[in-house]
Amino acid sequence: MTSVFMTCFFHGNFALNQLKERHTMATWNDLEKYITSNFHVTPNAPDGVIGILFPIGNRQQQVFIRLKEHERLGQWAIVTSPIGKVSAAELKEITQEAFGLVCGGIVMLKDVVMLSHSVPLENLDINEISAPLIAITATADLLEEKYTGKDFH
Repeated sequence: MTSVFMTCFFHGNFALNQLKERHTMATWNDLEKYITSNFHVTPNAPDGVIGILFPIGNRQQQVFIRLKEHERLGQWAIVTSPIGKVSAAELKEITQEAFGLVCGGIVMLKDVVMLSHSVPLENLDINEISAPLIAITATADLLEEKYTGKDFH
């Protein structure tokens, strides 16, 4: 049975009202099974992280998926793909270019610029992870080639 309800999350002075339709909740284990069954998972990913190496033409792009638990928002999968090390000027250009993206935002881990996207696991459909996964991978690879001229993976 499907029920529709209104939830409200408060963060600081902001309220996020969201209309949700309840379905079966997806879990991290469900997502992990889907990813390992449908993609070539790299064995050298850190604990708690799923790594995928995507072939893109004559290039390859690494993508990482990790679980993020939030006390009020539940479980989320965070998809990240490295772009590389760039100069401050290039970082400014990348962030301006990212403004026009349909999916993903620019983040940094240490000195590596990455493209990142998050999806809630609750009510997660396959297309809600597959489409962003492909978009993040392809876009990060294009940005990596454009701004670094290299193919790190």
